[in-house]
Amino acid sequence: MKSTLSFLLLLLVALMGFAADINVDNSGAIAGSYPTIQDGINAATDGDRIVIYPTTEDYRDTLSINKSLTLMCASASEYWQFTGMIEVVPSPGREVSIIGLLMTPTNSNSVFSTQNNSTGARCVVNIIDSQVPTGINFDFDNFKVNFLYSKGNSLAFRLGSIIGSELAAARALNELPVHGVGDTIFVVGSKFTSYFGTPYFASLYLGNSSARYFIANCFLSANTERMVGVVAADVTGEPNWFINNTVVGTFNSSITNCANTPTRNLVILQGAKDDHIINNLFAGTATGNNYGCALGNDWGDYNYFVRLGQSPNAYSFHNTYFNYFTSPYPIHDANTGVITTATFYDLGKPGVNYYDLDLTRNDIGTAGGPFSWWNYHPESQNAPGRTRVMLLDIPSRIYSLTGNVPVKASGVHIK
Repeated sequence: MKSTLSFLLLLLVALMGFAADINVDNSGAIAGSYPTIQDGINAATDGDRIVIYPTTEDYRDTLSINKSLTLMCASASEYWQFTGMIEVVPSPGREVSIIGLLMTPTNSNSVFSTQNNSTGARCVVNIIDSQVPTGINFDFDNFKVNFLYSKGNSLAFRLGSIIGSELAAARALNELPVHGVGDTIFVVGSKFTSYFGTPYFASLYLGNSSARYFIANCFLSANTERMVGVVAADVTGEPNWFINNTVVGTFNSSITNCANTPTRNLVILQGAKDDHIINNLFAGTATGNNYGCALGNDWGDYNYFVRLGQSPNAYSFHNTYFNYFTSPYPIHDANTGVITTATFYDLGKPGVNYYDLDLTRNDIGTAGGPFSWWNYHPESQNAPGRTRVMLLDIPSRIYSLTGNVPVKASGVHIK
């Protein structure tokens, strides 16, 4: 997982350098400021920051961003409130960062593009520490969308990352291989609370055959039978991972043959081998005798299956199976997906690569491993405002120490 760790370390550090600050203030109190955000965008050049002063009135506009810019609040402890829509006009190598946005939408798509980016460097869109209550639509080729520490409704993209965030649902559809093969979609420490209907039928749907995926420490829970649908992925390079997630679905009908009903499985993971589907909690919430399916023909290793219609067989490795009529069984927190039953701690896959933050054996579910839920959601442990570490990069083994050991970290302080 070394390349995965390196990517997360660099994700925020690599945001663009700034050329100049363009102040925007709709109250007229700041001398030399522009009255509207679009006026500031029009006056800016690539690399500038649009610094928006919060006032008693929302900023109202339909924005068109056609430069590499950062839009951010003038006060680190506040959000800039905006009513309208934000369109990002793509261009190869363009990077747009939106930080601290509190949005009141006027359309089903709040932040979006309307066209593919041409060949060349990807157009990067970073949405950080923001709240976007309707759709975010970058379902176009050659974009890279990073949704970080934010809340939103639905996200449509082709490539990028969802880290420390909460969404109703997200999907990544296929794009042409000419834009690159082997990049990774990262979904880490995030929560999904609803799902897409036809034709996707999933809370998290990935269908980009040119991209790998790394899905870790996420909590997916909704009133549907299929929560994760990875129907296409690149399998030519590094492995695809599904690790330390809690996935809970509701099954409304009995299923007797899981292998022959792939659309009814709780999780579908194309391109992932069993030894990379590990330390997860899969649970069904059906009533009576209505059992659902977990992984179809996949089984994974060191997973918990609770009330799902699959029985151990020759391919079950170190998995454990429970039903709600047998006690004890692992119980998860309804808000975080963290297993709360202490007797089920420290039972994940052994090995230092999977250790928890306290350097003990992996806890199955969202709390376990180096990408623990607590790292991305400290407010869940009554620590609001605490700095969140994107990654602490240290050696996993130290046999002797005669000099300094390099330690690198990156983080972001969330309001």
